[in-house]
Amino acid sequence: MYRIYADGVVLHNPLLSQEGRIVISPILTEALNTHGTLQFSVAPTNPLYDALEPRNTKIKVVSDTNVNNKPWFGRVMSIENGWNNTKVVYCEGELGCLNDSIFGPFGFKGSPEELLADVIYKYNQSNTNGYPLVVGNVSVTDPNNLIVRSSNLPATCWEVLDGKLFGSSLGGYILPRYDKATDTHYVDYLALDENDQYAHTVSQVIKFGRNLLDFSQAVHAEDVITVLVPYGAQFKPEDPEYEEEAPEPTGDPGDTIREWDGNRLTIRSVNNDKNWIENADGVAAWGRIVGWRVWDNVTVASNLKSKAQAWLAGQIWSSITLELSAVDLAFVDGDIEQIQVGDYVRCQSEPHGLNVLLLCTRKETHLTELENSVIILGAGLKTITDLMKQEVADL
Repeated sequence: MYRIYADGVVLHNPLLSQEGRIVISPILTEALNTHGTLQFSVAPTNPLYDALEPRNTKIKVVSDTNVNNKPWFGRVMSIENGWNNTKVVYCEGELGCLNDSIFGPFGFKGSPEELLADVIYKYNQSNTNGYPLVVGNVSVTDPNNLIVRSSNLPATCWEVLDGKLFGSSLGGYILPRYDKATDTHYVDYLALDENDQYAHTVSQVIKFGRNLLDFSQAVHAEDVITVLVPYGAQFKPEDPEYEEEAPEPTGDPGDTIREWDGNRLTIRSVNNDKNWIENADGVAAWGRIVGWRVWDNVTVASNLKSKAQAWLAGQIWSSITLELSAVDLAFVDGDIEQIQVGDYVRCQSEPHGLNVLLLCTRKETHLTELENSVIILGAGLKTITDLMKQEVADL
């Protein structure tokens, strides 16, 4: 059973329906790297019918159905008039408050965690009505432990996180986390890959014929690259590697064109004098498809090669997506561990030849009609097992 509180006062509790403290068709949607939303309708008979105010009323959703259920926090964002004087209320999750503060223009040089801390500090400085936020667990790193970011224009704090952290080549996921013991709202920035100490695999298993609703697989190879030429920082005139201009060929037979790296760092010195790398699995599946990418802030050849290898592998596997819709059995049995957004879930389907760990990327919970709730599990996130890699190679 779910309950909804508005500024600490009961807005929805099925046990208090005789007092009018219920809402109509509440749907809670949670997804990775989004604020999350809650939508419901409220009738005039609800004692809080006139108490809800956009951007001012804080919302909390809790459940006593399952022991490991986490509360959801948000705020009312808009209210529309519905049928029979009902009001349709739209809420956004607590991370939406990061849109209330601006950051920049700025220049930054440091670690991903330090940029997150700077953004959260700036938000808290100007926060007057949102949730106070604290930097939590951070597992997204950079091989140099150094990133360079800048902007000539201001942006909201959320836009900075999107454009300069999780929406950049760093990847990763921003997740809210609440600590009840200390009443603290944390912001975690997690890689959620196989090496992430904070990645969690739930004990519940999604199985065909039990709680697996739908399965689809897609391969998007139109933008795939299997061979990559990486470039690093631009050399400066004072650097010994700097060349005034491209080497000029003589024009004689066999010397009509000469390669030049455009005064940028390459991986030649750490890659047997080759300026490219390839992904064997990708080449086996699609052949040699060559592309290039620039990392302006990388100044060490070995770091450039590491970044390029990781990016190339991730880019290849992100072209393959699996999507499953499933029912969370925790709604049926309170002793079953509930699946949360950001959890890994074991998925098994013998008819599809599927036995993989997939990341829960989205949940849609119908708070009063739990049978309509679904979870979405997606792959292509560098978490596919060797079984799936073999399937790709066979395409």
